[in-house]
Amino acid sequence: MPSLLQSSRALLSTPVGALGLLLTLTTSLGLFWAGLALPWVLALSPVIGLAWTLLAFATGLAPRALARHRDQTRQRTLRARRDALEQQRKRLTAMRLPDADIAQAVRGFALVFGDYLNTCANQHTRDPHTDVAAEEVLDTLTIYLRERDGAAIERHFDLPDADPFPDAHARTLAFIQERSAQVRQAQMNIEGGLGGHDRLSIREELQ
Repeated sequence: MPSLLQSSRALLSTPVGALGLLLTLTTSLGLFWAGLALPWVLALSPVIGLAWTLLAFATGLAPRALARHRDQTRQRTLRARRDALEQQRKRLTAMRLPDADIAQAVRGFALVFGDYLNTCANQHTRDPHTDVAAEEVLDTLTIYLRERDGAAIERHFDLPDADPFPDAHARTLAFIQERSAQVRQAQMNIEGGLGGHDRLSIREELQ
């Protein structure tokens, strides 16, 4: 649990904290203009600030401001993470893949991953285990394409296979399909474990 000092520092990042700082400065300047000696003003300023902080916590202003600040910070973090994942999804959709079935599987993955990101945005959440799926698919495709190009060169020049990758095509395709299913399940879990049919049925019953 954050200490009072930590909470007070965090409070400065909120409108309530900014107001408290302004009131402290205004009060201190008022005391100085009223004729109080500067050393006394400097000594009283922290006391005034502490008094305002305690009042803000006692009245509930500070806890509410800190809760809003934490929520805004969390939303910014989630939004930045989604933007980065959307860039990975766009990289997948832009890839030129020579194999039709793998290309189709990648398009399917990009579609369900986009739906997952939209669901995360609507529910203000994320699944760290699912977030890495796009990066994993990108890495897998990079390995597969490198192996495919290497195998083509080896066949052209009648060279031995320097880095065997047995069943590369089938394994890559299976991996992408597996990740698509994982992402789809994660999206359903975020939505309460209900598929589209179930959600529509509930809406129809409520009408």
